[in-house]
Amino acid sequence: MAERTLPFLDGLDALPDDALAAARRAGAARFDALGLPGARSELFKYGKLERLTGVPFEAAPAEAPAALPGWPAPDGAHARLVLVNGRYRPDLSDLAALPAGVTVRGLADAAEDVGGVAPATGDDHPFLALNAALATDGVALEVPAGSGELPAVHLVHVAAAPGAAPIAAHPRVLLFVGGDSTLSVLEHLVGAADGPAVFTNAVTEAAVGGDGHLRHHRLLTAPQQAVSLFQTRASVGRDASFDSTSLTIDGGLTRTDTRVGLNAPGATARVNGATLGRDAAHADHVTRITHAAPHGTSEQTFKSVLDGGARAAYQGGVVVERDAAKTDARQRHDALLLSGSAEADGKPSLEIYNDDVACSHGNTMGRIDRDALFYLRARGIGEDRARALLVAAFADAVLDHVAPGGVRTLMRRAAHRWLDMPEDAEDAEALDAA
Repeated sequence: MAERTLPFLDGLDALPDDALAAARRAGAARFDALGLPGARSELFKYGKLERLTGVPFEAAPAEAPAALPGWPAPDGAHARLVLVNGRYRPDLSDLAALPAGVTVRGLADAAEDVGGVAPATGDDHPFLALNAALATDGVALEVPAGSGELPAVHLVHVAAAPGAAPIAAHPRVLLFVGGDSTLSVLEHLVGAADGPAVFTNAVTEAAVGGDGHLRHHRLLTAPQQAVSLFQTRASVGRDASFDSTSLTIDGGLTRTDTRVGLNAPGATARVNGATLGRDAAHADHVTRITHAAPHGTSEQTFKSVLDGGARAAYQGGVVVERDAAKTDARQRHDALLLSGSAEADGKPSLEIYNDDVACSHGNTMGRIDRDALFYLRARGIGEDRARALLVAAFADAVLDHVAPGGVRTLMRRAAHRWLDMPEDAEDAEALDAA
């Protein structure tokens, strides 16, 4: 058994005997076998987990905070699902926009369908196992085959301690998309700017049936005292697609870990991300896309904009298995450093077992282009605004792929607020020129 050093881990010894009991026991056993990552862990080599172990996080209580932080919503018709410290809140949710046949249930109510809650024995991620063991609730959303394109779903994770003690929450989200259906989901993390720290250890599992399409996006806007870990596991069927974009803005320690299995011919994945960080913010993006069948395609584009003492890391992986002929896989990471103390790390990797493939990866880091800055200033734009426009254009190269438009606009507005750059017609014209 691994040493347990955090207060909320005491819950592993008193798991409730509920509908998820078997999954909890499997998760607890797996976590005990793996333990918390140490300094030599390749998977966590860039992360600063002392931000987790240095705070006495307690298990989140059942009661919610008296006052919840607010959050903006995407434009256009959409459904809203709200989880507060990992617990599904139907009273704060609004499902009216979803068509008949779409099923939304709390995790416990969907227990008979959630065998995937228990971590796979071959997965090397301890926080996935910890979530399986300690998830108190979550939400399962199922879209039947033949549903066509649905309105967007705004899935809000509220992270806020109800008392004076820092807390740990373990939300679980299950997404099932049937064939000939298109679902767009924005997972949006919001937290209180003041108050105790919250450790959010969230897991999203997704399955996309043949000819189905899942657009899964994340907007992570936690305060600087937060520790936020988001794991995604997706399985993609024949001629189906999984599109994902994560936007991380400041926060304390924020980490996304996305693993996608392209398990049938013609499956595709696009996994993108952008980090905007300043001061002591630290963001990690970890990916692994496995091509297990022929004629699969994948694309990864990650960009980091760092100021002050911020740090970001990208560890991207592609695995092409022996039967995955005609694979096309591409990775790219670019970092824009706005200060001398900012730091970025990039580690794209390829693991290929078939010689009939087209794969590439790239990694760049640098400062703002002086020629582009001169061009904008020559058009009468002040230096500060010109710099902001160039940074916005850099980040928007990732956000431009987000669909639908209402979700894209919400994420872009959040990025531009970080730049202190309100959108107007003049800025839009200058961005196009840049």
